[in-house]
Amino acid sequence: MAELAEKVYLITPNLKEIKQLFPKLTEEEAAIQLSKHCAVFLKGGHSLANTSNDILFIKGEKVIFESERLHSDKHGTGCVLSSSITALLAKGVSLEEACKKAKEYTANFLTSTSTLLGYHYYA
Repeated sequence: MAELAEKVYLITPNLKEIKQLFPKLTEEEAAIQLSKHCAVFLKGGHSLANTSNDILFIKGEKVIFESERLHSDKHGTGCVLSSSITALLAKGVSLEEACKKAKEYTANFLTSTSTLLGYHYYA
């Protein structure tokens, strides 16, 4: 796993996905372990808490992005988030700022309509 992770700049797993990669560790322990080799943006949307906190891990350090839980049946939000991060990084935005802005962009997408479709725009 380490050899592969060293070839990656950022991985954006949700809580269930990181648990599949490291079943014997807690989600946070797994993210810390993986962040020794690449940055990890652990998405908290699958938690049972009232909030949906995402955590960026870089070499064991963490930055928490807090937000209220949004209720939506839309699928593909992880792809929306990671694509937004990639676009922002390509524009020269720092990783931490790209994660923050991408989380906001994804929230706008989730709340843009009450249907399964969503609009892509920056508010």
